Amino acid sequence: MPPKPPSAKSPSAKAPSEKAPSVKAQTIALPPPRWRHYPCMVNGSPGSVLYDDALTEHLDELPPTLLRLRVRFREPDPRGLPRPEEYPALDQVEAGLRAWLEGLGGRHLGRITYAGASHHAAHVAVELSRALNAAQALSRATGLEIGVALLEDPDHKAYFDELYPSAAQHAVMEEVEQMDRLLDAGDHPEAERPLHHAATFPSAEAGAAFAAWAEGQGFLEVAQAHVPGDGRRPELWEVGFGEHGDLRPGPRLQRSEALRAAAAACGGHYSGWTCPPA
Repeated sequence: MPPKPPSAKSPSAKAPSEKAPSVKAQTIALPPPRWRHYPCMVNGSPGSVLYDDALTEHLDELPPTLLRLRVRFREPDPRGLPRPEEYPALDQVEAGLRAWLEGLGGRHLGRITYAGASHHAAHVAVELSRALNAAQALSRATGLEIGVALLEDPDHKAYFDELYPSAAQHAVMEEVEQMDRLLDAGDHPEAERPLHHAATFPSAEAGAAFAAWAEGQGFLEVAQAHVPGDGRRPELWEVGFGEHGDLRPGPRLQRSEALRAAAAACGGHYSGWTCPPA
């Protein structure tokens, strides 16, 4: 029997005991998948998460049985991530898993990739022996080592605790998607261009403190404006500021993280940046 995969965000955790859940065939009408992804750090290792955002309000419609699949890379890169030459085999595993799940009325929740493996999670009503057979078939077809385990997860902890982004991760995900849209429009990330930033604050004093910090950091055209409340939203003070820079993902995400921290230190919220394609 293939080894049991640990919890994807806790590699030292023991795999749950495998059960033979009650299996009921069912047909479930669910929204089509809406795949979203974001980079992350898992126990000090760089990684990434792919999850189906369309399931957030529909998890109770799925079987409570959770299927875990751990797919080990043949030769991960120094960061523990897959090399491009392994992408076809990994894509084959993912496509095969989703097709198999669809035939059983199950659904792929997503995966976490880090430290030399991808950890998949799915809800499906199936016996352990059948899940093992499916994993072994995928392993034979791709040459990849695949471990499998079943457990009961009626509270959907795998989805919400391991896959669903935190507020900070959600901000990173939206920024990555923003850069992806610019790439689709023909952007060259390494090219410098003007970027406009914005941050909002609950008081004029908090906004002024951040504006002074931004000017001290060399940002351009720093200005504060009052945004009146409308009965549903409180009044805010928005600070706009600019710079010239590129959109290489690593440095840009680090820059945005620093701006979020600086805005939070003044009691505010960094809203993000805008720019045209370059």
